[in-house]
Amino acid sequence: MIMNDLQGLRFGRLTVLRHSDKRKHGYVVWTCLCACGKFSEVRSNHLVSGHTRSCGCLQTKHGDTGTKLFRIWAGMKNRCYNKNGVKWEWYGSAGIRVCSEWINDYCTFKEFALENGYKEGLSIHRKDSNKNYEPCNIEFLTKSEHGKMQHT
Repeated sequence: MIMNDLQGLRFGRLTVLRHSDKRKHGYVVWTCLCACGKFSEVRSNHLVSGHTRSCGCLQTKHGDTGTKLFRIWAGMKNRCYNKNGVKWEWYGSAGIRVCSEWINDYCTFKEFALENGYKEGLSIHRKDSNKNYEPCNIEFLTKSEHGKMQHT
């Protein structure tokens, strides 16, 4: 049994998803999802003390953390992997996943998006709503076009 259950709590940009069954220096290690969409494992004392507030993205060099495209990438991952997320039921629970190329690599996703028609004002759309977020199943649409579709 875990003494202090942190599951579902938010620390800075990190939301605690689950206990990782690991210990480091005597502390419980938690699997967390950062607001940027990246997963990380963090010791409980680092979460509670505020020592660790993100996966490291607060120091990222790509500089896109506040952009719409970065929020699209993070949202895509949140829908698929955050069991506490509002849209989990329609995505993660339904088995929708993010391809291995993009899951922990925003820069690869960004490169794909820019080479495949993404520009400000567009949103991501899965062509086949039963398939994963992957290069062959993604397009970028306007709000109007997207509104005509059932799912993103």
